[in-house]
Formats: sequence, structure tokens, C-alpha cells
Amino acid sequence: MYKLAQILLWPFFHLFFLLRQTGKEHLPKKGKVIVICNHISVLDPITLGVTLPRPIHFMAKIELFKNPLIAKLLRSLNAFPVDRSRGDVASIKKAISILSEEKVFGIFPEGTRGAGAMKEGAAMIALKSEAPVVPVYIEGRYKLFRPMKVWVGEAIQPPPLEGRLKEQVDAFAPVIAHAVEKLEKNSGKIL
Repeated sequence: MYKLAQILLWPFFHLFFLLRQTGKEHLPKKGKVIVICNHISVLDPITLGVTLPRPIHFMAKIELFKNPLIAKLLRSLNAFPVDRSRGDVASIKKAISILSEEKVFGIFPEGTRGAGAMKEGAAMIALKSEAPVVPVYIEGRYKLFRPMKVWVGEAIQPPPLEGRLKEQVDAFAPVIAHAVEKLEKNSGKIL
């Protein structure tokens, strides 16, 4: 279902949102990788899905899985539920499991759409899985015939997990945040 959706939605997003991307060569062609992106709209996962060539597995808020039909659709598109109201250990384990299978895991660490600091969960998953992190910045407003741009940055390898996890998470989370912020600062130069 994922590949079919990718094929069907690619022309729509490129034609109606004038979607362009730069740097997609930074996404490794194989192996485990975490895609970390800013979050501006419910359309962001679709934008990454049609922009990046590899299938991406996403966490989605558990509320979206209450309707059985929507839940089935989301699961067929590689999404799995996360309970954002508490520390959802099962979802973190699921993300690490996906990465252990050499797949791509995507996360919007800002959580709810809009401005916000990178959450420690993304850094913890990266450290525990030892997966490289590819920062991505989506620029635009999803207005018809207004340009949207996806900026893909260079992969960041997390340091080896040594010592206290909390201290390493606290040190690595700002590195991830800075990488996305750097893409944001460089954006707007082509659009």
C-alpha cells in the first residue's frame, strides 16, 4: 500500500504544491536511519513519503487509531500508535525494532504541529539504536500552487552509548535540534 500511495500522491504534490527537494542524496540507500523533521501540518508524513525514496515508518498519535478503518489505513502506510500523554515505552521499543530491521524510522520530535524544542525521545532512540540521524526541514504552507520545499541534511552519527543514558540524551538532543535549525536558516534561498 505504501508504494502505491507514493506513486499516486507524487504527481499531486509536485503539481499542486510545487514540491521540490534538495539533498535527498543524504538519505542512505540502505541500512537503518532515523529521519527527524520539523512538523507544520498533518500532510508532513505524506510529503516525506513522496519526497524520500525509501519507505518510512512513523509514530502517529494514538487518537488516530480509534477508528478501525483509519487505523487499518495508517498501519498499511507504516504508521504505528504512540500515546503522547505518557512515556510510551512500547512505541520506543517498536521504533528501535524497526531500526534493528535496517529500515527507516521517521519522527517529528516537535510533537504537536508548531514550534517546539526537539524532544529527548528522538535522541534516546538514536542513541539506543546507533542509527544515523538525517535532519529534514519542510518549508512552505501547503497552499495550492505555492512552493513547498524539503531540505534534507547530512546524516549525523550518534556517539557510542557509554555511561549514563540521560546525560547522553541531554547532550545529543541539542545536536539534532541544531541540525534541523541549520536547514531552516538556509531555507528560503531557493524558493
